[in-house]
Amino acid sequence: MEPWQLSATRTAELVRGRQLTAAEVAAGRATIAPASPLAGNTYMVYARLIDAAGNASSISVGILITVDTTPPVVPSLLDLATADDTGTSNTDNVTNQTSPAFRITPLTGLEAGDSIQLMNGTTQLQSAVLTATDVTNGFVDVVPAAALPAGTFASINAKATDRAGNVSAVSANLAP
Repeated sequence: MEPWQLSATRTAELVRGRQLTAAEVAAGRATIAPASPLAGNTYMVYARLIDAAGNASSISVGILITVDTTPPVVPSLLDLATADDTGTSNTDNVTNQTSPAFRITPLTGLEAGDSIQLMNGTTQLQSAVLTATDVTNGFVDVVPAAALPAGTFASINAKATDRAGNVSAVSANLAP
């Protein structure tokens, strides 16, 4: 048997060892988690197998992982897109559109693949995955998934979610 092959008599190690299960051996792979949560940082992770006699395989090629625990910056500016702001000025946030675009800025610290959620209070109206162009432009226009009924919406806000799943605080509400 090769040193890298899984068997029921070998132990997989990641920080601390544990015996492989029969299902892991049959599948040819094992999932091992660290004994305690990793702090936000970049890590090189390696693996090796140890048989019942204590003979260890060579250490595997490492994989680089990044643990990101930092929430994104709060989108601080929320406004109706100029073309959809049909009130007396293009900054009064009055519209006759039932599916207006909301411009959300800045996108500081966000990357392509992160997302912005347009909210009405705690109800998500739409989510937009950022593109490289959005990030370069510093804004994204988001249109609610469903038409909004007539009325005043005093709780329109936004939040950001990065690719690691960290969620920002909610922005201030759109000023009517």
